[in-house]
Amino acid sequence: MRARVQRLARSALPAAALLVFLVPCRAMAAGAPVHQFRIPPKKAAEALIDFAVQSNLSIGGGAACIGPSPGLIGPYTIDDGLKQLLSAAGCRYRRVVSDTYRILPPPRTPPSQVPPGQRRRPVRPNNFPGRCCKRW
Repeated sequence: MRARVQRLARSALPAAALLVFLVPCRAMAAGAPVHQFRIPPKKAAEALIDFAVQSNLSIGGGAACIGPSPGLIGPYTIDDGLKQLLSAAGCRYRRVVSDTYRILPPPRTPPSQVPPGQRRRPVRPNNFPGRCCKRW
């Protein structure tokens, strides 16, 4: 039994070590620093505060990002981490300088377009069906 456990430990140890080193390899190949994050799912503005503290960055405008954040656990580059954190909230970010980022609110959706030659009629209370005779 003891020999079996030792054999299993000898075969599992190299596999575990390989996984630990392969995860951050993609980010290190690009030359970007990798940070270890441990941010549970929470509001995006709160998650951005944790992200700034854990990555030693200055992040402004986080309050403009209203919505949920899926959280971030494990090794990530700054760009990959911000994309993951802001994915559910729809917010964007912009790098200001090497250690400062600005969070931008989600883009506004344009109002619906009225075809040329047609005017949008204002909605008045007496234009509703069943309200033909009552004035407001």
